[in-house]
Amino acid sequence: MKAFVELYHLLDSSPGIKAKVDLLASFFENHSNSDGLWALALLSGQIGGRRLNSAALKQLSMREAGLPEWLFAECYSVAGDLAETMTHLFPEPGVNAPKGSLSEWMQAIEAQRGLPPEQQQAFVLEAWKRMPRSTRFVFNKLITGGFRVGVSKGLLVQALAKATEQDAEQIQYRLTGQWHPKDTQWQALLLDNNSLADISKPYPFFLAHSYNPETPEPKPTDWQVEWKWDGIRCQWVCRQGHSFLWSRGEELITAAFPELTDGALPMQGDWVLDGELLPGKPGDWKPFSELQRRLNRKRLSSAILKEIPVGFMAYDLLEWQGKDIRMWPLRDRRALLENEMQNLPRIGVSPAWVGDVDLWVKKREDAAQQGAEGVMLKHLDSTYGVGRKRGSWWKWKVEPRSFDAVLTYAQRGHGNRANLYTDFTFGVWWKGELLTVAKAYSGLTTAELTELSRFVSKHSLDSFGPVRRVEPLLVFEIGFDGIQESKRHKSGIALRFPRIFRWRRDKKPEQADTLDLLRAMIEDARAPD
Repeated sequence: MKAFVELYHLLDSSPGIKAKVDLLASFFENHSNSDGLWALALLSGQIGGRRLNSAALKQLSMREAGLPEWLFAECYSVAGDLAETMTHLFPEPGVNAPKGSLSEWMQAIEAQRGLPPEQQQAFVLEAWKRMPRSTRFVFNKLITGGFRVGVSKGLLVQALAKATEQDAEQIQYRLTGQWHPKDTQWQALLLDNNSLADISKPYPFFLAHSYNPETPEPKPTDWQVEWKWDGIRCQWVCRQGHSFLWSRGEELITAAFPELTDGALPMQGDWVLDGELLPGKPGDWKPFSELQRRLNRKRLSSAILKEIPVGFMAYDLLEWQGKDIRMWPLRDRRALLENEMQNLPRIGVSPAWVGDVDLWVKKREDAAQQGAEGVMLKHLDSTYGVGRKRGSWWKWKVEPRSFDAVLTYAQRGHGNRANLYTDFTFGVWWKGELLTVAKAYSGLTTAELTELSRFVSKHSLDSFGPVRRVEPLLVFEIGFDGIQESKRHKSGIALRFPRIFRWRRDKKPEQADTLDLLRAMIEDARAPD
């Protein structure tokens, strides 16, 4: 545990990428065992979530610090992080760091799941009494599920490649999918030559950079243009007669779509498809929010399955008859895909065209009427790579739409931005009142957030914990990627990826837009080309 705590604080204070890679590589070289696996799982986010009852932890912290609930809430709103709040409030003990490895402590923490709150409190209190503040802070991060230290998966891959003397893409593939330190060995995960021992294992996703029309590309006829569908990017893995669906976030979502994976499979043998899950059916695709209603459900009723059917739109073929064909050129993978997948219910091959720049522009203009976000541009000689690489795949999304709205609520941020208001709620006019239509937290500079936080402090009308209702005086331009009707919102609309475009200092609140404008945008999206 001591070595992991030291690693955490060194990573937290090291700004350079090379320094972090060296720190991680050194740790993994010296902890290629269960401690290394737990560290890898924690740092990569492979395991996460709250492990102990947060209400019980707050009660314990208040009791030991002798604070009333309102004062604890104020401390928490300033710190912006439960682990940090509890660390500062507990008296500094005069003892040495506790004994035990990281894996032993994690197993002890995991054993607390589901126990009565009083037993969890006793475990935590005993641990706190034995820990100096630096160790207690990391321990609190582990038990609250808020463990983050500014290490990307790419940095971990670089460090593991250095520590194990392997190719980074091979490491990336080994880490893909779901695994847990409790039932995984370091040797089996990172060193043994059994990459397909887990038949459900997907491949790392290949991602595209945003396309800049001003960048000239040679020989446009060497490029394929296809729709960038608005669904759930996923891989459909079939091996040894078993079927698995993986989201781009490496979540196994098979159970949410039984109509695809429980029936007859579209092809024989072992294969892996890259594509998009879409709600509805060919020719009648539904908005993305319909898919969200299918996710995270413990039980899928027959009514939901009938109301929100799904289809799979295939982009690429990555494995065929048990052979990894990602290194084949796209033109060959595509030809095989089209040959093998014809006239299948619920499953189709995404349309693709080869042509010059004029065709790219035309297809992009038509994207909205197809329910697509834009187009993908893929070089016909491209292999299926790992991660986001520039040059062979591009995404060219349609220009986002926007409207002007009034700031109505603000909430403090977390961690390093706990002293700033960073999450905002916006409304538009409807029958003389401001009706909430969007929440956004990105798009402003640190200087703008600082200025806006001062405004919120001076113009608060009411408070609800960390949330402040503010005087409706400021106007902001809000951008979004999609708009649709919604019965779950009072406004009757839902926005896709709302974010702040700019602070409209030139407008007064009464000049902000109305709900009628947003409803008209929905009608425009429905209109035929």
